[in-house]
Amino acid sequence: MKYPTPADRAEPARIEACAQRLAEHLGWKPIARPELLPPPLRNYLYEPSADLILISSVNECLSNVLAGIRSVRCTALMVECGRRTDGRPTLYCVLIRCVRGREYTHAELRLWASETGDLFLVPDPDGTEPDGASYALRRCRIEPADAPFSNARDLERGLARAETMFLTERPQAVR
Repeated sequence: MKYPTPADRAEPARIEACAQRLAEHLGWKPIARPELLPPPLRNYLYEPSADLILISSVNECLSNVLAGIRSVRCTALMVECGRRTDGRPTLYCVLIRCVRGREYTHAELRLWASETGDLFLVPDPDGTEPDGASYALRRCRIEPADAPFSNARDLERGLARAETMFLTERPQAVR
């Protein structure tokens, strides 16, 4: 049996802070509405303007989240802290979208930020689908989008910019 270390106990708070910074950046005002959400989603926040459940995830079971999403038919964004292949910290996201009565799960996504602060979910370049779909994060929705970068250098700059914005206590511009 592994006993939790102080670092293990601090991880949920760190992920929650990253998710909160993301919500603030997008102008989201997620609220707790446990009475409206099914049991698998009651501990998470609902963003009414985007009809979205924001999930700060520490090993959250995707099948439980999917079961909850099926019953409320909204979008879910799971935010997880992780490490790149080179060991640097990063944010990984899982997007669950409901389209025409079906749920679609898009995993292995990373946050990408433009120089002007526009945010996108892009496929992890080290993941199994580096050429997968991208999604624009907007105030009232998350929607499919063209890749916001033109080459590998732009991709890395945008990933580093997003990591600086959401993983550090004092976000600063990264160019």
